[in-house]
Amino acid sequence: VARAAALLRRRGPDEEGFFFDRGTALAHRRLSIIDLSAGKQPIFNETGDMVIVYNGEVYNFPELRRYLEGRGHRFRTRTDTEVILHLYEEKGEAAPEYLNGAFAFAIWDSRRRRLFFCRDRFGIKPLYVKSHGEALFLSSDIRALPVSGEERIDPGALDDFFTYGYVPGEKTIWEGIHELAPATWGLYDEKGLRFGTYWRPPEETAPADIDRWIEQFMALLADAVRIRLVSDVPLGAFLSGGIDSGTVVALMSRFGPVKAFTVGFPRGTQDEREYARLVADRYGCEKIVEELSYPNEKDLLEAVSSVGEPFADHSLLSTFAICRMAGRRIKVALAGDGADELFGGYPWLTNSVRQFSGPAWRRRIMGRLGRACELVAGSSPRGTSLLSRFCRYARDGSGDLLSAFLRRRSVFAPELKPFVYTSDFLRFARSRPAPYLHRIRAKETASPQDLLDLDLRYYLPGDILAKVDRTSMYHSLELRVPFLDHRVVEHVLSLDPEYRYRFGPKYLLKKAVRELLPGEILRKPKQGFGIPLSHYFSGSFWRFLSEAVLEGGPVAEGFIDRGKVEKLLSEQKSGCADWSVQLWTLLVGSLWWEEAARFRRRDRVSADAVR
Repeated sequence: VARAAALLRRRGPDEEGFFFDRGTALAHRRLSIIDLSAGKQPIFNETGDMVIVYNGEVYNFPELRRYLEGRGHRFRTRTDTEVILHLYEEKGEAAPEYLNGAFAFAIWDSRRRRLFFCRDRFGIKPLYVKSHGEALFLSSDIRALPVSGEERIDPGALDDFFTYGYVPGEKTIWEGIHELAPATWGLYDEKGLRFGTYWRPPEETAPADIDRWIEQFMALLADAVRIRLVSDVPLGAFLSGGIDSGTVVALMSRFGPVKAFTVGFPRGTQDEREYARLVADRYGCEKIVEELSYPNEKDLLEAVSSVGEPFADHSLLSTFAICRMAGRRIKVALAGDGADELFGGYPWLTNSVRQFSGPAWRRRIMGRLGRACELVAGSSPRGTSLLSRFCRYARDGSGDLLSAFLRRRSVFAPELKPFVYTSDFLRFARSRPAPYLHRIRAKETASPQDLLDLDLRYYLPGDILAKVDRTSMYHSLELRVPFLDHRVVEHVLSLDPEYRYRFGPKYLLKKAVRELLPGEILRKPKQGFGIPLSHYFSGSFWRFLSEAVLEGGPVAEGFIDRGKVEKLLSEQKSGCADWSVQLWTLLVGSLWWEEAARFRRRDRVSADAVR
């Protein structure tokens, strides 16, 4: 238990606490945000027969506390932690329904000998679960779970990683370990382990008076920002040059001065510092700006290690850098994550919808053209020629909306896997039902609404929120996301979905915040937060990349074909094809593999020493 707590140190560097009961042990590391002197965990109820450990923040805890005090509950601290515990005493498994926040917690009821645990609605905070015989283990960090030495990488999860760049859904890269789904609670007692869902997105949508809807939306979002400013420690905001973070900073400024953190890239690349400056100057922010000089092998290794699982979204590096910069100065930051999923902000959504908005005959013609030109486009499906790009577009247009959407969302789409997988791993990939997201077909034909839901249910918790939580907590920084206040989300999802995608990316959000942000920001196209990969694939980093992917675990263990990777590298180097995203995925997969092997070797040595 002490070892597990030590592994959580970066998530909570300020204090540690333990609880032991017959067959039960709880450990906690604290990042002190509220009630710095009295908030040490675990925290008990009045009678001492219930105890909680908890990661996150509940933003409506003052109102809940007043309600509970009216019901006769007595409090020893000013923390939201104690409020959750008393709310569970009052409401039982229904308690999470009343919480507005980002949280993962576990409550031990010693009188009834049962453990209740829960995760927030959108998966902002992680909670990993491992069963071993009659034992149950929970952790906010997958690496803090006990290691027997018999753990195996799940080949299906590995195929999912190479397909999407992360492992989506509840499974993890390790067999026998899963992540508790968002909006889910678990209960473990003498009857065994069972789960329940306490929140679902609203299913009924309706047309609305848009002006009235926007007024209500902005009131909810402003209140979501306000309640996320509660803190007993320094607080700031992440500010890129985009609409989402700019909106959050604009609303924060209503409640006081804002310390704004921005990172940028060297000249000639996708730098947004000038746009961020426009917002910062308008609202009188204190600006803290840093230029990235990636890739840096040391930082890359540290960033890959911070996630705990293989993770290929290259915006990880930018996020890691801004969290490190902010973590040196503050303990809490607000960010604009979640707006893209709510308002259709991603190009893979809008491009797929536009491609399928025309008549069926056009798709049939494009399909025939695509099949014909593939014969003369060359051996590489990633060729940079106009013909190669046209063939990819034609192939997408000849299928169905969901398939085209998922291909755009994929790193190694099914047709690319023969260019890198070994024959054995390719047979395995083709014999399994399908990569995770490709199996999710609630109906035969998907609608744009289904694509929005797919990103909200899987990409948001599996990629975006995993990235920002792991990198921020690695630097002992708590990140708060007002767009994912459940009141805001429910308000957006209650609207006719056409308003979320029909008129272009973030049309409705732009309309709502047009008075808050400079016109230059509202008019500019979306730009991601990732590093410009092809700009950096040269010099010493190219040698580092080549050695890592050719000698790494996926090649050594027979999943990735070395000869095929050498061909990818040659095509990338010569410029005849662009495999930058695929090579980046192979790189971080190899680096993670090495880190995981080193970590588990050390863990097994420790376990053997204890035995």
